[in-house]
Parts: sequence; C-alpha cells; structure tokens
Amino acid sequence: MPRVSLLVVLLAVAPGALLAGDDGLSCRQDRDCVLLPDICPACPPCRPAFRMVGNRTVARHRERIRATVDCAPADCPSCSSPANWLPSRPVCRAGLCRPAGRGITHLYTDLDGTALREGGGISPRVLKQVRRFRRAGGHLGVATGRLPDRALEQARRLGADLPLVFGNGAVITTPDGKLIRMQVIDNRRDVQTMCALISRSGCRQVYTAWGNPGSGDLQVEMGACRPADKPGYGVVRIRARRCRFHKRLLRSLPRLVGNRCSVVTSGKGRHLGISIAAAGVDKAEALRFVAHRLGIDLSRLAYVGDSGNDVTALELVDRAGGLCFSMKNATASALRACPRRTGTDNEHGGAAEVLQLLQPQAAPSGQ
Repeated sequence: MPRVSLLVVLLAVAPGALLAGDDGLSCRQDRDCVLLPDICPACPPCRPAFRMVGNRTVARHRERIRATVDCAPADCPSCSSPANWLPSRPVCRAGLCRPAGRGITHLYTDLDGTALREGGGISPRVLKQVRRFRRAGGHLGVATGRLPDRALEQARRLGADLPLVFGNGAVITTPDGKLIRMQVIDNRRDVQTMCALISRSGCRQVYTAWGNPGSGDLQVEMGACRPADKPGYGVVRIRARRCRFHKRLLRSLPRLVGNRCSVVTSGKGRHLGISIAAAGVDKAEALRFVAHRLGIDLSRLAYVGDSGNDVTALELVDRAGGLCFSMKNATASALRACPRRTGTDNEHGGAAEVLQLLQPQAAPSGQ
C-alpha cells in the first residue's frame, strides 16, 4: 500500500461523492464536476492515493502530495514530472468516469476571456503550452466573436494552424487570412428594423460590419447601424453593447425578424451585449463546417470557451464525444452548457491547463 501523509488524507475527504465509472474505475465527483486524476497508469502504487483527490486540490498541492506518496521517480519514470499526472485522468460527468481526451487532436478556443487576457495579451503560460501541444502533433484553431480585422493577428500570435472562425461563424478563413466562407444578411428591411430597435434600446456602443462574400472585402464602422450601401455587400455582423434595455431588446428581435437572423448574447458586465448575424450562424455550425472540411469526426475535437456565444459549440463537442471546457471565469450559461471548468481564469493562463491535458492525446503515435 502507498504511504500517504495526513495532508493527503485530509484532502481526500473533500466534499464529493465516490462514484463507480462504467470503465470499472472509481472516482470522486467534486464541486468542480470534473477532472479527476487517474495518474501514472504505469505505476500502480501511485494510483489509489491520487484517485481520491479532487482536481482543484491536485492543482494547488501537486508537489506536496507527490512527496507524501511512496512513488519515487526512479521507480516510476512516468510520475517524475507533475505534467505527466494530468493527461490520463478520467473525466467525471453525470456520475460516470470515462478516459479523458483519447484520440482528441484538434482544439478550438475562444479568444476574449479565454486565450486572451483582459488587455488583449496572451499569457506566457498559454504560449508555452501551445508550443508543446503543437510539437506533440496537436492542431489549434480559434473561434471568436471578433472579426478578422482585430483577431487575425491575435490568432497568428497564438499559433493557430486550423481554419479560423470569426464573427461567431459568419466569416471563416485559413490561418493566413484567406477567405473560405462568408455569410451575410442581405435583407435591407430586416437590417433597418433591427437598427431602429437598437437605437431605442439605449445601447452605448454599436458597430456594423459589411462584407462581400465574393471578394472577401470586410468593412467595419463604429457607431453605425445600417444596411450595406454597396452592390454585392451585406451585413456580416451588428454588435450592440451596454444596452439600457438589454432584456427587452433580446425579447423583441426574434419577434421582429423571426428566424431570418441569428441573435447571440455574449460577454458580461460592461462587455455584455448582443451580436446579430445571418440565419444559422453560430460557433457550433462553424465547427461542423470545419470538421467536414478537414475530414475529421467531431469526437476528435476539444473546445474551450467562456461566454454565451460559446454555448452551442460547448454543447456540440460534448454531445459528439469530444471534450468541452468552460473557463473558471465563464458566464453562468457557459457553465451550464459545460460544467467541466479550468482551475484558473484567463488572466492566469487557464487555457494552458486544457492544452497540457491534451498533449499526450495529440502525440503522433496516438493519431
């Protein structure tokens, strides 16, 4: 039996229920719902002690816990680095344990509130794990509400090599910015109706983006809300934030334009707002399109997000058998869609935890 100190014993009895998984393992479902360690399968003496410890606890105390377990690195090489503890752990969901991330080689991430810090920078911790993930054979993509004029360079800095999803799916490009697909609203009356409603809703920040699906040209004007005024152009996105009558606006838009446009809420606090795009535009539809284009099954995807515009993508990936992750700083709607969350927020590189988790699954030998 492994020798476990009082520290581990105390941590092991943190709130949660001991559950039996469908693969014969037992695991603890803690308040994070979540990612529980099943580490070092090549070193059986390590496993019983760690299996009883919740994910958040491992993240905080991994070095101290390792020192209390009779599992010397010389006897168990796979335990020699804390980075090797996380990847093989099971994911506990709805009372079942299942191995995490098997066969997952493609990760899509949101930008704001996820891969980016508040000021738009990228945590060095995230960049480090992106490099390791890519070296292991993984592929990274970005799915954001932002448009290419602002987000393309950030996706490049992040190291994305998959098709890029902008405007919640309205625009999809190659990693170097060449247009793959653009969807626009070309019904002028619908645009005029929505803009009139937005102007009555007390929105402090509004912008409209117009695009030409043929040429790929994209134009954005802050403070404007109106139909396109050039032949061949349509509205790619209308964004309205900090609206005094936000809830009334959300209720009224579907009644006025029906299913001819898509309306998504994203952000929180001073960033709370709505995005309007062509019918059917959302991140889930964009991921389906990308997966079909790449010829991969959705079960090989992982997705990490933090807000209302990520909900459809989180649910899609989870239902398909991939892995979804909400950020610690996620909105309530994102957490309901995917209660599996990171241990740290975007300011502290929370997305790096997901990249680290997926690295062994992205190794070429596992493809």
